[in-house]
Amino acid sequence: MVIKSEEDVYRFYNEVFKLLYADLVAVTAQKSEQVSFELQACLDHIVVAQTCNDTAISEDNFRKAHGHLVRASLDCAKLLWIELKNRAKVFLDDKEVMELAHNSSMDKCYSTYKEAEDLSKEARRLESQNSGISPEDTIDIWYKAIEALNRFIEMFVESKVTSVKKVRKNKALKDRIVDILISFIVGTIVTVLLGYMTNTFEIKKPDFLVNILYSDSETVLDK
Repeated sequence: MVIKSEEDVYRFYNEVFKLLYADLVAVTAQKSEQVSFELQACLDHIVVAQTCNDTAISEDNFRKAHGHLVRASLDCAKLLWIELKNRAKVFLDDKEVMELAHNSSMDKCYSTYKEAEDLSKEARRLESQNSGISPEDTIDIWYKAIEALNRFIEMFVESKVTSVKKVRKNKALKDRIVDILISFIVGTIVTVLLGYMTNTFEIKKPDFLVNILYSDSETVLDK
């Protein structure tokens, strides 16, 4: 892209940067300091270009402003990718969610995620090759990677995810209760058996039964 004027810079701002930045803020709910730094540097070069009477210097500063805007766009894309990948990882690391909580097939889920990963690798490769030459060429690939990752995340239904986690939590609670009951029963049996084996265990008759037995005995003797 040939940058010679302020219009060229603002065209890139409106058509590329603004979209990525809006997505980043919407997803993360916060502004990036690094992106803000690049934007400030961009504006500084625009001010110099607008206040300079030398056409060559003005065009050079517009190119530098565009360069900062490109770096800001790349930062937005990478930060957005990292945030979305962390969200996707929550689904990928949960086998039951991957099996039951989406509105597609498992094959489609995995293939969509692989598509996103492959695009991100291609973007990094291209960015490395174009370092210092034309890094803006990688922005389009980063955006495609982000779109693919978004499609993967949107396959999962929140109500299904919540249901799967609730069922798993209830099952874990039931298993815990069963474990406690089993431990209590086993402990009781072991205690009784040890008592019999060591002759230290004695079954105490209930008081009411003792009273009845002794009462009957005394009645017989009296007679």
